[in-house]
This record gives sequence, structure tokens and C-alpha cells, in this order.
Amino acid sequence: MKTTYDVKLGQVQQRANAFIARWRVAGKGRSKSFRTKGLANAFLSDLRQAAKAGEEFDVATGLPVSMVAAEPEGPSFLEFGQAYVLRRWNSSAARTRETDAYALLTLIPALVEDAPRRPAAEALREVLRIHALLPEGRRAALNPSQAAALCWLEGASVPLTALGEADVLRTALDAISVTFAGTPAGANTVRRKRAVLHHLLEHAVEQKVFNTNPLDGIKWSVPKAVTSVDPRTVVNPTQARLLLDAVPKVGRKRGPRLKALFACMYYAALRPEEAADLRVRNCTLPEEGWGG
Repeated sequence: MKTTYDVKLGQVQQRANAFIARWRVAGKGRSKSFRTKGLANAFLSDLRQAAKAGEEFDVATGLPVSMVAAEPEGPSFLEFGQAYVLRRWNSSAARTRETDAYALLTLIPALVEDAPRRPAAEALREVLRIHALLPEGRRAALNPSQAAALCWLEGASVPLTALGEADVLRTALDAISVTFAGTPAGANTVRRKRAVLHHLLEHAVEQKVFNTNPLDGIKWSVPKAVTSVDPRTVVNPTQARLLLDAVPKVGRKRGPRLKALFACMYYAALRPEEAADLRVRNCTLPEEGWGG
């Protein structure tokens, strides 16, 4: 560990919904974000007391040696998220894998320290999607900028134990409540992402990281799903008949089969897998008339 006494403490600055504590160690700027100004000031006060006591600061982390020693051990949230996805990979359906990955594409970039030279959010999601959240044999090779983004994410990801703190969990819940574009997310999307976060923390409880699931202690209302259907988004009976009449023109042989498939889905409200597995022996057909 390389240490120094060259420490200059700055002030707390407000940025968006966070308060940033800034200081310099060995001429290099350091910063850390907090949810409240009081927490940021308390952190700077700890640094100031360490400097007055003549304590050395670690050049790599910018923290007093005593605080570095007190840093929590264990995996980062990124590492635990990767292990969570890969542990479930072989036993999960493709849809489940997609749901897990989609939630972590939101959560992992949100649960990071305020480290300098942060890549764009889109770059972080890309490196997670094509590399970090896939099994070894499916990972794409990374170009230099993507490798740098992954390196930043590995260094900035908060420890898994940090999710025992209410403000960190609220950051996670705030993140899943909006889309990647920053607009409010749909109720069902939010519920699915929260379910993934809850299940991931249940795994952490199993591994004795937490005594109980910390998400259960957060008072937060899951948005209710919108159950009304906009008629403009649903085909009417006339449109459905025209669509079904056009389907047999697809290909040379599969058209009639597709017409039967989609007709069963439309008129009998069958799921795609139910309609695909339907056979004549499963049906009671009239000798004549509708349905025959």
C-alpha cells in the first residue's frame, strides 16, 4: 500500500439529488456521493480528523489507512449480480434470463460510487449485455473503450453489503422506476425488476450476507398495473378476419397452419404454446356451422 501525507480537503457540493464530498490526495482529486448533506459533511469531518491526527492516506483509494482497513469485505454488487445470473443460467428459461439481465442492466450502473471518468450509461449497459452478464463461452470480445467501461464498473460497483443501507436501496428502487430514457417506467416493468432485486437479496440471505432481506424493511409502494385496455391497440373483429385471410398466403405450406394457430389464439384466447400443441383429438368440433 502506497501512502502519503499530501491531503487537501474540499467542500460539499450539491449535484442533482446527491451531495458530493471532494478532497485531494497526492494531487489527485477524489469524490464520494451521499444522499444527504449531513452524511457528506460527516465523511469530510472523518477525513479531517484523520489528517489532524497525522494519519497517512492510501494513494490508491484516497482514504485514511484506518478507513481502508475498515472497508467491507466480500463481493461487489456487480460480482454478486454476475454470479446470480450465471448460477441460474442452465436451469432458467430464455425469458427468465432476459428478465434477470434487464433488471441488472438498470441496477448495476445505478449502484456505483461517484468515481471519476464515469462512462456513459449506454456504454455501461452495453458491456453488461454483451459480456459481463453472459457465460464465458457467449461473451463478446471487448474493444478498448468497452474494456475501459468494464474496468470502471468493476472498480466503482458498491459492495453487496451496502445494500443493507436504506439510502442505497432507495437508489436502486428509484433506478428501476424509470426507463433508460429517464421517463417513468410501466408498472409491470417496475414490479418485475423489483422481484429480481428481492430474489437476488434472498440469495444473499442464504449466503449469510444479511440476516433478513433488507428490501422487506423499505416502505415503498409497488406501482399498480394498468388493467384497462386501449381499444386503439387491439384489432377489431373485421381487422382480425382480414389478417387471418391473409396469413395462408405466407409460404407454400405453412400458411394454413399459421391461420389455424392465430385463429385459435384470437377466437379461443389460447396462449401461443397451447395453440401450437393443439390437436384435433383435443377438440369437440360440430359437424357443421361455426367452428367446424
